Amino acid sequence: ELEAFFAAEEQRQRQAFIDKYNFDPVNDC
Repeated sequence: ELEAFFAAEEQRQRQAFIDKYNFDPVNDC
């Protein structure tokens, strides 16, 4: 499903951001 695809892509990009900057924009408030 398209919505699930976008959700997975968003999660993948977030994980890539965390890996690159060693920072979690969601949990690190």
